Amino acid sequence: MYTTPWIAMTVLAAALPAQSVVSPPHFTSVEGNAWLGHVASTSSARVLQVHDDLKGVPRTVRSIAFRRDNWSSPQSNGAGEHAAFVILADLWCSTAGVSAASMNPTFDANHGFDKALVASAKQFQFPAAPHHLMPSAFSYALPFDRPFAYTGSAGLCWELVIRGRNNLVGYRLDAVSGASAYPGPVTWQTTGGCRATGEVWPMELTANGSTVNWTTNSGDIVYSGRYLPKSSVVGLGLGLSATSWNSIPLPLPIPGSATAPSGFCQVANDWSVIVPVLTTGSGTCSARFPAVAVSHGMTIFGQLFAIDPAANAFGLVMSGGEELQVIGPWNAPHVGRVDAFGTPSSGTAASYPLASCLVSRFD
Repeated sequence: MYTTPWIAMTVLAAALPAQSVVSPPHFTSVEGNAWLGHVASTSSARVLQVHDDLKGVPRTVRSIAFRRDNWSSPQSNGAGEHAAFVILADLWCSTAGVSAASMNPTFDANHGFDKALVASAKQFQFPAAPHHLMPSAFSYALPFDRPFAYTGSAGLCWELVIRGRNNLVGYRLDAVSGASAYPGPVTWQTTGGCRATGEVWPMELTANGSTVNWTTNSGDIVYSGRYLPKSSVVGLGLGLSATSWNSIPLPLPIPGSATAPSGFCQVANDWSVIVPVLTTGSGTCSARFPAVAVSHGMTIFGQLFAIDPAANAFGLVMSGGEELQVIGPWNAPHVGRVDAFGTPSSGTAASYPLASCLVSRFD
């Protein structure tokens, strides 16, 4: 095991445009802890949410957007992304007639006096969504045909009646469920690795086992690697971005590696800090870093790499990238949900007050 003092690295969330707001707000720039498939999976469905956390601020709403889920087991088309698809649906909005804590299983009973049809029998185009970073972009947008003037006097209520879709595979959207007083960090492998000479499997890096102590705002970041060059030294490149490195776009393919013995290699993140790590005789390694300060939204990217002249023309092999994201404690979302499946015109369904809800952006 290699141990070195930890230098905390924090990523500030990119500011949304002034007219945009995310609900629940705690998850504006971090991954939710659950998933729901109502919008992207079921051929016919009806789903309604009431967002009490928007109460008090009148706004004109022109669109609702969702994002794909990354934390759960991925559903993909084999290329690391959800394929593009289309849904046919009606969309309603109102200033809610009930609170998120008192949802009514009768859909119409949740709407307020100003219920408005903002899109009728509309085809909503959902683009291909890459499975790359946490959280995903809000790329699943439902633009209104006419703006809705939300009064802010109660929660914002929206209802989507899905009449059909053209995707045969069900997809998962990012959601939040329950509350957590002591959440640990979440991790995700951002890109695949390539093979060291003599290995059958690509180099691998994980950050499983990392912990956060929210009483002291500190923790331990734990990295583990396998299928590495044996009894050797590898580099652990840590950084704050998986999209650019000094203006160079990421991930960055290693030229010629796809046809070399290593297989396809790419640099997954900016290697702002490089830490040497010893490997064992079986090609594994571990590294533990005490985090002296952590904060909600703190995101770290890591990748193992090694010098291997026989692997490819550049003499470099590397693991897949690993994203680690710190999510601070949260209370139950001030959002309620009602849904029904099958016949879209069904008048009653199951209600979930202050339970699981889709992470939603309003523009």
